Amino acid sequence: MNLLEMTHEAINQVGTYLNPDLDNWKNEIDNILSALGENTIGGDKVENIGFYFWSNQEYLEIKTSYSVRCCEQSNEMHIPIYILESENPIKEARRYFLSKELEEAKHKVNLAQKELERTQTKLAEITKTYEGEIK
Repeated sequence: MNLLEMTHEAINQVGTYLNPDLDNWKNEIDNILSALGENTIGGDKVENIGFYFWSNQEYLEIKTSYSVRCCEQSNEMHIPIYILESENPIKEARRYFLSKELEEAKHKVNLAQKELERTQTKLAEITKTYEGEIK
């Protein structure tokens, strides 16, 4: 049974049983979530598992809950479906994570370059004004 089939079975378990048997699925999904840099399920209670589309891509959404000192907390994790369908989901998840990190780093560099250009222009203007007032 591949990971997507295991996920469909987990969805059935969560929808049918009060205490579903998700141990094997959680172990497999936690490896994927970890490779994606997401929170893992660990010992949390799985509240809901479902699919959704966003930006022309299908995702798996996992909602969990846990309690700390009687204060309930929740998490949502998201996995692109193509990762679950791939032959090596962990490798594909890592590739997805790194591509997102690379995209974010390039964006930050671009923003920093624009800010540097604005600051250099402002510095030149202030320097020109300062030198003009000293004379």
